[in-house]
Amino acid sequence: RVASRVVLFNVGRDVERGLRAQTFAHLATLSPGWYRHHNVGDLMSRLTSDMTNIRLLGGFALLNGLNTAIVFAATLPIVFALDAKVAAIALLPFPVVIIAAQLTSRLVFRRTREVQAALGRLTVRVQENLAGQGVVRAFSREAAEEASFAVSNEELRRSSLRLALARLAFAPTGGLAALGIALALYAGGEAIAAGRLDVGDVVEMSTRLVQLGWPMMALGLIISVVQRGRASLERIHELLCAQPDIVDGAVHRAVRGVVEARELTLEVAPGKVALAGVSVRVELG
Repeated sequence: RVASRVVLFNVGRDVERGLRAQTFAHLATLSPGWYRHHNVGDLMSRLTSDMTNIRLLGGFALLNGLNTAIVFAATLPIVFALDAKVAAIALLPFPVVIIAAQLTSRLVFRRTREVQAALGRLTVRVQENLAGQGVVRAFSREAAEEASFAVSNEELRRSSLRLALARLAFAPTGGLAALGIALALYAGGEAIAAGRLDVGDVVEMSTRLVQLGWPMMALGLIISVVQRGRASLERIHELLCAQPDIVDGAVHRAVRGVVEARELTLEVAPGKVALAGVSVRVELG
């Protein structure tokens, strides 16, 4: 258990470090026009909180997912070897848990996206105000900015609560593991009366089902972490898929002649002129 934590948790941190470095390097290649449509605060949120979710996906979720798989692989054959009929009856609630997990995971994924987007907008608000405090005070905008921040703050709170409710929707299904134990005791009692099982066999089967209880209850937490990691991966993927507007092209022949611009005007944004009436002539060499 110690070794698995050291290895797998370190994998998650290595993924986080490498992906953050890759994303940061990619951002340096994008054109200024791209940044006019993306807020700095939102980018900061993606490089911090989204990376944390990805680390948990590569570490915590992977570790607990493997633990769950190992427990099931080691326990189910023993349970069926004791008595296949009793085991089948005791495991009847488990497909319900799997179906509920599938339905809940989709809801958690959508609401995680909402939370990450709301966090990005809140980060934008904080970043702009901290960077522009001089302007805010010069125009006495403190009260208005506080009101605007309160709106973004409340939006994040509500999105987080909706996500928490989606995660809690799965919690009651974990109790179905206890129902499986009850079914095992009932069917096991009949098997004892029929002479197919001893009391010790039923006790062992109940104990094995208890071992499956924690993985079933932990399934909701694992699904939540996986869906948060998936949502964050999508947000990082959007950044990595962005391409610069201006790229270097291939030069297939030697350049000859003169490069000349006459009365060049460069507008970097609607109504924002960076250069006006510039003329330049560059001779060969």
